Amino acid sequence: MLEVQRIESLRVIEHPLDVTGLPFWKVMRLLEGIRGGAGFTDSVETAMLDHFMTDPAYTPPTTWYMGMSSTTPTDAGGNVTEPSGGNYARVGTVAADWSAASGTAPAVKTNTAVLTFGTASADWVAAANLTYFTMHTLVTAGAVGVFGAMATAKPVLNGDTASFAASSLTLQLGDPGDTY
Repeated sequence: MLEVQRIESLRVIEHPLDVTGLPFWKVMRLLEGIRGGAGFTDSVETAMLDHFMTDPAYTPPTTWYMGMSSTTPTDAGGNVTEPSGGNYARVGTVAADWSAASGTAPAVKTNTAVLTFGTASADWVAAANLTYFTMHTLVTAGAVGVFGAMATAKPVLNGDTASFAASSLTLQLGDPGDTY
């Protein structure tokens, strides 16, 4: 009897999302994040999973702030090295700047607006390339929620204006290899 209760308890833990018909590990794979060198940070992944089960509901920021980093961010949202000085500032992006999610395995969202930073008044990072984009909850400080590798790592030099063209950023959720 004790063994049966233990197995039932493990089944509940293994399949907390019975409403989807998917086992827990598969839902976690769906929440792995943005494909193509990008990902959600751990805090966003857990908030989304809790939201899915309304425990508690997740309220995203009204505005996310795009940044750039010369170092590789971690899943915990650390190791972000943004430029300082030279007129560098994060760029706000709102829901209207992004397409509606579409597709399956994976579902995708792309930026529909050009996201343009201010013109650099000095080199943003001395002798280094900017290699990652980041999305933060606040215009300064704030938590990193999303990060991804840029297709082309490059420096932003004095007089340059960095921007992300429309459709250059794609957020994906789901494993394209799955065949439910």
